[in-house]
Amino acid sequence: MAGGSLSEKRASLRITFVRHGQSEANAAKVWQGRGSTPLTADGRDQAAILGRRIGERKYDLVLSSDIERAFHTAQIAGHNPQERLAVWREGDIGAWDGLSEKEILERYADDIARLRKGEDLPFGETGESMADVRARVSSGIDDLIDRLGPDDHALVVTHGGVIAAAVRQVLNLPTKGRGPIGLMMNTAITEIDVSQDRSMKLVRYADAGHLGGFVGFASRMHGEGAVVVDLIRHGLTDANEAGWVQGQTDWGLNDQGRSQAEALGGWIGQVDAVFASPLGRAAETAAIAFADHHEPEHHDGLKEIHMGEWEGQNWADIVAGNPELGELWHIGDDFHRGGTGESYAQLRDRANETIRAMAGSADGPRRVAAVSHAGTIGAYIRTLLGLSSDGHNRLARLTNTSVSRVVFTEDGPLLADYNVSYHLETNSRA
Repeated sequence: MAGGSLSEKRASLRITFVRHGQSEANAAKVWQGRGSTPLTADGRDQAAILGRRIGERKYDLVLSSDIERAFHTAQIAGHNPQERLAVWREGDIGAWDGLSEKEILERYADDIARLRKGEDLPFGETGESMADVRARVSSGIDDLIDRLGPDDHALVVTHGGVIAAAVRQVLNLPTKGRGPIGLMMNTAITEIDVSQDRSMKLVRYADAGHLGGFVGFASRMHGEGAVVVDLIRHGLTDANEAGWVQGQTDWGLNDQGRSQAEALGGWIGQVDAVFASPLGRAAETAAIAFADHHEPEHHDGLKEIHMGEWEGQNWADIVAGNPELGELWHIGDDFHRGGTGESYAQLRDRANETIRAMAGSADGPRRVAAVSHAGTIGAYIRTLLGLSSDGHNRLARLTNTSVSRVVFTEDGPLLADYNVSYHLETNSRA
């Protein structure tokens, strides 16, 4: 199966982070830092389901937090940690540990207000600050990179706050506040790739696909009235496999792409509306995946970037004939693709306007599917995350038929998950 598999081939070190299963404190809806409560029955079930997904995967190093809810999750999932390390503990939240969110907001209103303004205070008066957690997690990642070979794969079973700090480090997001990313569900998977120069990319974020097609933060916020947009890349084409530049050239799916779209439709669940790029590969993906529910509405704003004179050419040949391209991409320089095509700024503005309008047109809580292209979806998400021009390479390329969800709240859009393609893993095992 092209892409999507957690065991896919790569030329870089990979770190897979997994959040622990539901703990008793999670179930009671109280805050839990370094305090220790065991997994609930649901948490043990989540870990067992996770095990069916990753249990047979071979990792070169398996680590966990030294807090029981983390290392028990790893054990149930079939990977007994070789080491249990304090560096992967959840953040110390001091006096807040064991309190509900309501109690914290009432008792520590001044501290919460200061934190929301961006001050880097210790949590619960005596705990760690967000900067403290990020520095600790960064040191843990550095240690992993030093210990592993260039094509090794590590599994780290840890906590939501720790994984969020790792993601902020990878994407170079501000430390203060939650930022433009949503909370992750128990046993969700987040992966990063590390190149030989130690640069990092986020491969997937908050992937809990093994627990269902619509779960976690996006599902919860939808239940509270938010609009959720599922951004879906089209299925595989012959041009994808051959390395040809498609742009706005109208390629259709190949047999594998159609199989991917069918698998997507069997997993993703119900949506209220479907939009699609009118280009054949996206329109066909939408038609197959949502055949039993909705007629896709085509929208030009979801088209891929126009690649000008490069369209139809082999990408390797283009790079060979334009040696300056690698540096331009590395520094984030903008230019019209293929001389006569769109610039990245044009794509970014078009994607932002289109997706914002789709979310804004919703009357009440709705779930909208938008089937588009890797370049278009990537441009939107990079803008949402506030990635600078020289940080555009911090996100890995989207897998064919992957889903990345955005939750539209009163305070703005949040990325709930990124590059989720569990349906391809299950389909490849069928």
